[in-house]
Amino acid sequence: MVCVIEFITSIAQGARLEGWEANRVRGALGHALRRVACTTGRSDCTACALVHLCAYGYCFETLAPVNGQFHSRGQEVPRPYVIRSIPGYGTHADRGIVGFDLVLLGKATQFLPYLVLAVKDWEQAGSGPGKSACDLIAATAHNPVTGERTAIYRQGDRQLASVPWQVCLQQIEQAASQLPEDEVTVDFLTPTRLRLRGEKLDRPDFHAVVASLVRRIEALHLYHDFPALDGSIPELIAAADGVELVGWSGDVRSQERYSSRQRQSMRMEGFVGRATYAGDLAPFAVLLKLGELIHVGKGAVFGLGQMRIVDHSAITEGR
Repeated sequence: MVCVIEFITSIAQGARLEGWEANRVRGALGHALRRVACTTGRSDCTACALVHLCAYGYCFETLAPVNGQFHSRGQEVPRPYVIRSIPGYGTHADRGIVGFDLVLLGKATQFLPYLVLAVKDWEQAGSGPGKSACDLIAATAHNPVTGERTAIYRQGDRQLASVPWQVCLQQIEQAASQLPEDEVTVDFLTPTRLRLRGEKLDRPDFHAVVASLVRRIEALHLYHDFPALDGSIPELIAAADGVELVGWSGDVRSQERYSSRQRQSMRMEGFVGRATYAGDLAPFAVLLKLGELIHVGKGAVFGLGQMRIVDHSAITEGR
């Protein structure tokens, strides 16, 4: 269902670390993955017979069927991965160490070896993010639910190791069963972009969070065999109106990214902070736990909309 790969890299002395945002990692990853995985050399993936079987075509040129449900409603087909930074890396320019997570969703998990080889390919001069040289120090699969870790690659290895497990729905359900049923606190760690009735939000209204997560999971299920939610979706969204945002501490932040396709910088704005919700939260426990993996709102592929459920025991101890 889900596999999270932690990459630790080092960049060449003198390379710039400024602006090492997820979109720069994504751009370099896409170029390298095409070099590693493409077998036809075609310039246009849409006309390639292998587009759904190729790691690059599937992950970076994801196509919707002509009669696709989400395509017909004007929604983008979601990319089956999330790239996000790892706290504690990317801030020490003297060491040149950069870490990031790559979260593979649904069928994209089968392409894990190609994506590790793509990051390894950054060791070619000018191939890393920001056109820098970059050494892959380690690639480790980790399960954020159970804490299990498996080394896939260590610097100097000649072969990649396989991963005998994935984050499965049963693990998510088990973790969700431990959440409080009447109050939960959620940290929104990266700019989160949500709308409610067409209006951009500056705080995480619970109905908007639930509706956005539901839409994202529906699309991931439709195109990438991600597990579907149990029960009635309209009833779940309607029930979200009974949960209140009783506490909010945060602000709105913006982040720029450069789009190579549009050849221009784009400003992405969203809220960051801590929200506390109160009400009947039991029906939403699994949804919220899934949100920690898949992110919420627009720009999730770049690491935006990262959310984390806060341990209430830690909050109580801190009071």
